[in-house]
Amino acid sequence: MNKSFLTLAAAAAMACGSIAFAADETNRAARNGDQGISGSREGQTGAANSSNSSSARDATSSGGTSSSSSGTSSSSDSSSSTTGLNSAHATGSAAGDMAQASANATGESDIQQALASANDPDKLFLVCAAIDNNAEMQLGQLAQTKATDPQVKQFAQKMMQDHQQAQRDLQEAAQQAGVQLPRSVPATKQQELRVFQSLSGKEFDQQYIACMQAGHAKAVNQYQAVAQLSKNDQIKAYASKTLPTLQQHYQQVQQVASAVGVPSANEAQTAGARMNSDIGDKSRNTGTSR
Repeated sequence: MNKSFLTLAAAAAMACGSIAFAADETNRAARNGDQGISGSREGQTGAANSSNSSSARDATSSGGTSSSSSGTSSSSDSSSSTTGLNSAHATGSAAGDMAQASANATGESDIQQALASANDPDKLFLVCAAIDNNAEMQLGQLAQTKATDPQVKQFAQKMMQDHQQAQRDLQEAAQQAGVQLPRSVPATKQQELRVFQSLSGKEFDQQYIACMQAGHAKAVNQYQAVAQLSKNDQIKAYASKTLPTLQQHYQQVQQVASAVGVPSANEAQTAGARMNSDIGDKSRNTGTSR
């Protein structure tokens, strides 16, 4: 109800009071001339009218205050809602960071426990082989979705299949040797995976193949040494069985490297030998000139 309507209502109430007073005054004069009774009635009627007018004004003021309070409440609710969303976002982000940190800590603990049981070269080889297998399977799975060159995708698929089988054979050898194998990878391998996740297109293909080429060159040498030098029959048998597969991988990755524009290991070795030769020649020439 608006203010003008309440003012009109109050005026009407006062007018009705005046008419009632006039009628009472006439009746009083006709009956007994008792002005006191009429005055009492006039006072009661005036008080009632004044009360009604005051109530109307109070109602108007109360309405305005309520509207202002409602506006303030709405503004406060909106601010609270925004604050709540920001708080929820911050809480969710913090929870995600805590979960990642917890997962990293669990992974490192898993690796430390595995290393604690690797108290000789043969057992340490098994733990390192498990870490490498897990890392290569993770990268292989990523390469199947991010690689653009068909040859890279095909190579990544073979990595997944062959290293899954190698991991099963490795688990059997570890059980016989009493070695606990880690199920996770260390922080450096986790970071390596994150870096590859940020790559795409040709850059991903080349970096992935370069990584596989370097890794398999190292693995072939390592497995050859263990197959010859291991004092544990189960571990020696595992290395001897897996070595031909790794050698095949190394040959295949060099072929893919050539196709995607990555220097092969032989080319790198040749370039390195050429650089060493040039450095030697310069040193000899310098000595001669002196």
